[in-house]
Amino acid sequence: CALLEGTTTLMRNKTGLSHSEACLHHLCRLLARIKNHFQLVDLTRPPQYRPWLEEFAKFTEGVLAAWKSVSVRSVHYLMRLWASLVLPTPYLQVRDGYKIMPASGGAAINSMQALSDKGDKPGYLQGLDVFVPAIVRAFVKSRSDMCAAAALAALDEGGEDDLEDVSGFGSFGAGIGGIEDDPLDSEGMLLEQLTPLSVLTRFRYGASAEGIANLYNDALNKRQQALVAMSNAQQNGGSSSGINDAKRALVDSQARLAFLTFLIGAIVGGHVSRVSASVIERLDELNAELAALVFRMVIATQNAEDAFANQGQASSSSMMLFGFRSDAAWKLELASLYFFRCFQNLYIESRARDDADKQHKRTRTLNLIEDMNGFLNLTWANNNRESKSAPSSASGRNSAPVFRMHALPTAVPSLESITSGGIIGFTSAKKSEDSGGNKKDDGDATMNTSGSSSNKQEDKQMTDETTNRASNIQRGIAARLGVQGGDRTLLDIAMRRIFGLLQHAQTVSQNQGYDASTGSSAPVILVERALSVLYQLSVGVTVVHAGRSYTPRLMSSGRLLLESEVIQDLLRNPDAKRFPLLLEPKHGRSRTFLSSTLAKLLFTQIRYPNSSSSASDSDRSGSVIVVGKSADGNLTIQPSDRKSSQKRQGEERFVTYMKPLTDTTQVFLNVLSQRGDLRSNEFKSPLIGLFRDLRGLVNSAGVSREYELVFAWLTPDRIRVLAAAASSWHNDNDVMIPLLKLLSEIVYNRGSRIIFPPLSVGGLVLFKEAANVLISYCETQLRLIYQMRDKQTQSRDQKIASTVNNENTLRDLSMITGANIDPSAPPGNNDPLSMTALREAVMAMGEEMGREAEKNGDNGKTGVITLENGAVGIGYTLDVDAKLMKCARICVVCMNRMLGGRYAQLGTFELYQDNCLIGSRRAVLELALASSPTHVMSFPKMARALVILLNLLADKFVAGIVSLPSPLFARLMACLAEAVASPTNTLSTPAASAIEYIAVFRCKTAASGLTASHTAIPVLNPEHRTRGERIKPKDLIDSAQYFAAHNSAQPGLFGDILVLLLDKLMSTSGESAANNQWTLARPILPLILCAPEAFVKFRTRFLNAQSQSREPTVRKFFDKLFSMLTPAITNNGVTGPNPVHFEAMLRLNDSFTKDLCSFCREIRQ
Repeated sequence: CALLEGTTTLMRNKTGLSHSEACLHHLCRLLARIKNHFQLVDLTRPPQYRPWLEEFAKFTEGVLAAWKSVSVRSVHYLMRLWASLVLPTPYLQVRDGYKIMPASGGAAINSMQALSDKGDKPGYLQGLDVFVPAIVRAFVKSRSDMCAAAALAALDEGGEDDLEDVSGFGSFGAGIGGIEDDPLDSEGMLLEQLTPLSVLTRFRYGASAEGIANLYNDALNKRQQALVAMSNAQQNGGSSSGINDAKRALVDSQARLAFLTFLIGAIVGGHVSRVSASVIERLDELNAELAALVFRMVIATQNAEDAFANQGQASSSSMMLFGFRSDAAWKLELASLYFFRCFQNLYIESRARDDADKQHKRTRTLNLIEDMNGFLNLTWANNNRESKSAPSSASGRNSAPVFRMHALPTAVPSLESITSGGIIGFTSAKKSEDSGGNKKDDGDATMNTSGSSSNKQEDKQMTDETTNRASNIQRGIAARLGVQGGDRTLLDIAMRRIFGLLQHAQTVSQNQGYDASTGSSAPVILVERALSVLYQLSVGVTVVHAGRSYTPRLMSSGRLLLESEVIQDLLRNPDAKRFPLLLEPKHGRSRTFLSSTLAKLLFTQIRYPNSSSSASDSDRSGSVIVVGKSADGNLTIQPSDRKSSQKRQGEERFVTYMKPLTDTTQVFLNVLSQRGDLRSNEFKSPLIGLFRDLRGLVNSAGVSREYELVFAWLTPDRIRVLAAAASSWHNDNDVMIPLLKLLSEIVYNRGSRIIFPPLSVGGLVLFKEAANVLISYCETQLRLIYQMRDKQTQSRDQKIASTVNNENTLRDLSMITGANIDPSAPPGNNDPLSMTALREAVMAMGEEMGREAEKNGDNGKTGVITLENGAVGIGYTLDVDAKLMKCARICVVCMNRMLGGRYAQLGTFELYQDNCLIGSRRAVLELALASSPTHVMSFPKMARALVILLNLLADKFVAGIVSLPSPLFARLMACLAEAVASPTNTLSTPAASAIEYIAVFRCKTAASGLTASHTAIPVLNPEHRTRGERIKPKDLIDSAQYFAAHNSAQPGLFGDILVLLLDKLMSTSGESAANNQWTLARPILPLILCAPEAFVKFRTRFLNAQSQSREPTVRKFFDKLFSMLTPAITNNGVTGPNPVHFEAMLRLNDSFTKDLCSFCREIRQ
């Protein structure tokens, strides 16, 4: 009570509100929290509620009227409170049994004295039904005025001089002298404000909808008048002042229409509370009236654009409709797209329920029954109900056989047509007309003998229940617009507008002078939003409840889009030239997006051939049966082969869709046959467009049948364009990035979509072609990198030589090398001692400069492990730029997907001595590791992809990793060390697994060198095993030599990784307590066997770091844990590897890892 009295006094007297805007804002926040602490019934009980509600309504109207000086954030708190007051009322009305018919409008009552005090209304409703419509009208009017003022100010480039003085406006503060916020600038904030407004609007929908409709019609008429005035002025040479007035009127109306369109979308697509059936009918009518306004605006915009385009004034029409330099027009288009997205929910629900009712009729079964006289009778049986003419299952052995043929059409042939001797094809149930001219369902007309009258009544009641309200909305909107076709026409309007934006945004982009290098212009936003709405419509899936007698099911909206003539026209001719805007480089992603959306619709049409509006009657039917007479006069029933017919139709649709891409690819193939390469500037843009279109197509192929069509189109010739383009354009990242992304999509076995028949070699062909592309690109790119390294080396040598030529430098070299170098020696003097000393000095200086260059290239960062000379630095690594690193990362992703796709037997390549697997694997690794490890791992996406690839290679092709050159192997292990040190589990987990595989393999190679049994021919061939050891003895022997070379080049490599892992596991810091402790502990045992000296040094350092009180206990348990490894790391009493015990130690790795994890937890605690 005190809270209501206090806030009532504040709102009535406006105490402190005229001195500070913060006071008003905090008061609004206080009011918004009242409902959070009280239920509506409890809040309305005190007598102070009525005066408080009246003052709150007046206060809200005053704040809304002062929109030039009051923050929109303060208004948001007030609207939230009104929505929280209104939101529970439908549920309370149902609880109390109180029914309210929707209001139809009328003037608002301005005083609480006019309310009825007879007690015929609940207390929580008294006042709300009067003030809420007035608040809604005030809010909509004020926000419309705010949007219009902001748009005019933007048109005048901040013309605040035209705005009246807002100082002290409404007694709510000194004002700010202009527009604080444009509600259309932030769509997220706008929708957040419209959410409570949609609740308020539906409370008294009739009165609120009437006010919104009046504002919308006024703005629409004003825009039409402005367009006519501008068109006449431009044609007749009118005055500049008249044209400017028309411009301002156009911008003003567009801004108002944009806000109102957002509002209507939020209302129509919002959640409807629990109300009675009579209220639902009224809501449907009002929804249809508001939605019809938006469709009328869209139709008027499209007609105006088409009219100006036909008159040859396309550019001027775009300038007018897009508001010249104003943002109001494209914000209106964004609002239209938002409305289409909200309207989709009703449309899907409507059509899905209708389809569910049709499916109920279509899934009945045809029974072929032999009666007592030996005649065959055809009878339809309903779902789960036995026909009267069918014999009962209790008749036992005397029952006649019943042949059930599922998924047959619903039309029942007459007896005359069956006995006429002709061939009859059954089609789906069609609407026929009876003698009275009324339409009836032939399928239902033939059910007289198969169902009782009660079953008929159940079917009729079920049909009445599934006649949902959303279908009526569609027909109501079409009737208000005066168009034919109903809901399909509305879908065509939406699709025509979406694709119209893609065409007209091209002209406005040129006229308004947007910077093509930036991606923040209005046309870019429009294109992305339009394609987003289209994609959501094509892939959207909604749970549909089609009546109480049907189970909920998923309905794809893509099948509904196929009924649009606009979509069908695009599927027949999907040439990208129809949308010139998407040919620009900055819209490359949008082009891929559009291609993916259209391809998904194409595959949906192939998968569901009955979804197309152009399908014939036989296509819409179920499985067709053919009835006729045989040679001996008996009745025959044969199913037609519709499955193969649908398959042919699907292939024909796919070929038609691919015709533009087929023609483009054929041009490139002809050029290849004549010239041998595709290096020409005229081919650059077509190649990029081809790769983007194909990537969208392959991305949409989600099942094996769809991918089979794509693969059949690519092979055997068209896929060669990828390798040729990679070889010709390897140094142009604008071409290579789309090409490599297309390749990664082609080899991606997402959802097991790549499935080839047992007799097909498609998997091997796919892998080999992809490997050829990777080899073609990586090797040519590596040659350029090698050349750049050589240039760096030569530049370094020249600098050293120029420095050595002066006497002071030679004197310094004498001091460094200790050699006697005579500066005055003649040029032809070839003193061996002097040349050797000079060479050593140059090498020393070169290595120092290389280390300094590496440090500078890594931005001063050092790796977690130190690599010896010969692995990084000038002449070994070259830190590539971000574009090239992106290409290398996509190559790594391709190799990951190729090796993990499981569609090719990779051993086939080695069997037939095909080097595509080995060559592609090595080329990708060399390109990915061309930079220093710290530089490579500084790219998050590259680090993730590389670690996954190394884990995969270490598991399946560990011998191939070991066979790499020592510098490359050292950088590979350094990258794994960087990943292990990362706090991200997605990096450290696969990196630790890869290190374990490599360390275990090194232990096995060391152990294999001690036994002579491996040199003999084994009884069992290990490479064909599915379990156990699969490495061939020859690989073990060769790998032992490789490991010896690696150890000579980088002797402390495995030891540094061991120390890194032990430090991370045994660190006392809580941050290092990783969730993947088990995975990090697995490589410890094989690493200790590989580097026992490093382990001994770590033990000494670790124990010395403990406190005096802690050291004895830690030493005891540490030695107890690692004592089991003593025989394997001690050789003749000296610390060193003892390979004799390696096999036994590796078998104990699980138990050792368990004990190590327990020890590390105790250490950290």
